[in-house]
Amino acid sequence: MSKKIINFFLIPFDIIFLFLSLVYFKLTKKNLKKTNSSMIRMFCLTGGLSNDLFSYFTNKKITQEITNEGLNEIDLLKINQNLNQNGYHVIENFLPKKICEEIENHLLSNKLIARGTDMINEEKEIYYDPLNPSAIIYEMDKDKIFQLESIQSLIFNQFLLKISENYFKSVPLFDHISLTLSAKSKVPDSKSAQKFHFDLDRPKWLKYFIYLNDVDENNGPHYFVPATHKNFGIKYEIRSKGYSRIDDELIEKHYSNIKKITGKKGTLIIEDTRGLHKGSVVKDNHRSIVLIQFNNSYFGENISKFNLSIKNRNNFDFYQSNKYTYSNLNIKN
Repeated sequence: MSKKIINFFLIPFDIIFLFLSLVYFKLTKKNLKKTNSSMIRMFCLTGGLSNDLFSYFTNKKITQEITNEGLNEIDLLKINQNLNQNGYHVIENFLPKKICEEIENHLLSNKLIARGTDMINEEKEIYYDPLNPSAIIYEMDKDKIFQLESIQSLIFNQFLLKISENYFKSVPLFDHISLTLSAKSKVPDSKSAQKFHFDLDRPKWLKYFIYLNDVDENNGPHYFVPATHKNFGIKYEIRSKGYSRIDDELIEKHYSNIKKITGKKGTLIIEDTRGLHKGSVVKDNHRSIVLIQFNNSYFGENISKFNLSIKNRNNFDFYQSNKYTYSNLNIKN
């Protein structure tokens, strides 16, 4: 029996289950198992309208007018317009070169988790060897990430928080941060996000990608299909395949405006990754990147928890003023 037929018969069960999941989440602030799977099937059926419903019932409304005190209102307005219209916005030189090098050195000098790929089934913790990489994707353990004060300052960044708040029109929630390195390979790896796909683990979210080294055509530029973050922006022929990786040929059949994003170290890509996107094969050197996610709700996938000892007083004060946003952090101070 095909996946399309199976998903069709699951529709009434998904509707009932998601209603119960919403009630359970409202009462406990926790997610039932398989909530995310049902969310994905409903998204594929409704083209995104179901996510609007989940957002309405699970986000925290802003009770006062959004203010951008101390920030450039023109920049924030332009960013919000681009995000709503196209689904992405790029800022060059967002992170100073010195900070990028500090973070990348931290990445390269520690053992990393070599993630399972199309060629490697098991995960293992190893050093990245640029002359003989033994994996395609390497990721730092979350407890090691927060050892750097510069990383902590990124998640307690007022500018990123305001961008999220303006886009969601609700109180943002920090979801997670990752620090990853993509190594050279010859063919796209589906488990390393090197084929087109859409994300869907919350009702609404933004991801912030920061290049830590220079990224050109040869070391894994990011690709995004503008406006596919909107309701019905992803064609049904693609949504009908469910939560799967999509070959370039099918994407190119429906879209001619695919955006390739290269950039110098410090480049920030702000993206609603409900839109179609992918990394690409690294042909030379490597690509290292910081990824930060803010949501409008924790409904959907399991909630990640982080232990953190805040090193900077300003960051601690910012946390104290925004505890709801950082409710998944266990602060040890």
